[in-house]
Amino acid sequence: MKKSILFFVVFILTACASAPQVTVMAPSAMTVTLTPPIPTPTLHPEFAALQQTIADSGSRFTLGADGLLYDGETPIPGMTVTPDGTMTLTVNGETVTLDPADVDFDDEKGITIDGYEWDEEAGAWVEAESPAMQQTNTLLDQYHIDPETVTVTEEGGAVNVVDNETGTVLIRTIGENSKFDLGFAVDTIAKNSCEPKPEF
Repeated sequence: MKKSILFFVVFILTACASAPQVTVMAPSAMTVTLTPPIPTPTLHPEFAALQQTIADSGSRFTLGADGLLYDGETPIPGMTVTPDGTMTLTVNGETVTLDPADVDFDDEKGITIDGYEWDEEAGAWVEAESPAMQQTNTLLDQYHIDPETVTVTEEGGAVNVVDNETGTVLIRTIGENSKFDLGFAVDTIAKNSCEPKPEF
């Protein structure tokens, strides 16, 4: 028993003599960076109105917040809308501002723009030919008139075909109605219209 008391006393003295075993950790430095929330862009009233007009036209066309017009999921080439709601069209490498009243979005017919049309071969928007110009081009082809020998001008809805040599107005077309110079009518139209009689 003396050994156990002695052992107990030695244990207590050893425990009292040694420093307490407490681990103290320095406070950790935690940095919290708060980023402000990304603001939701406020659309210009003209942009929002145009976006709504296009949405009301049907389900085929949409105006994205990126300013691109979409036919389903496909962006429409050459057509954009600026953040202030200005609709533009790229024609022959130049930007043309469009009046939204001149643009029609239709699920069945597609997009119709007054004065412009989509050229499938070129893959670009081009100025549309007026009915008078279409009629004139048909006549030039029909009567085999060399485009190098005439000057074609369009002004005020009328198309004039002027002979480069004489300065004579050969054809004047308004709408689908054409008038011909008498000399041109006799010399060119009559000559191209007459077929030789078959010989027997």
